[in-house]
Amino acid sequence: MENEQERSKQTIKPLASSSGGRVSGKNWKHARSATRRSHMPRGVKAKSFADRMEQTVKEKSVQKLVQEMKQEKDAAETA
Repeated sequence: MENEQERSKQTIKPLASSSGGRVSGKNWKHARSATRRSHMPRGVKAKSFADRMEQTVKEKSVQKLVQEMKQEKDAAETA
């Protein structure tokens, strides 16, 4: 009983606050930060989402056209 009272009287040390929850004890490790926009590809940082989606749709349509042309070529060769 006495031991339980001593435990309840002990102060609880708060955890160090960090973005990830854990902190490295190694002083040579720097804290991670957000990705800098200068390291991102030009297409990602310069264009809006709508522009990127438009480009994706164009690329998919070109791929589909190429695939159809290959199928027609294969069909012509087998016939």
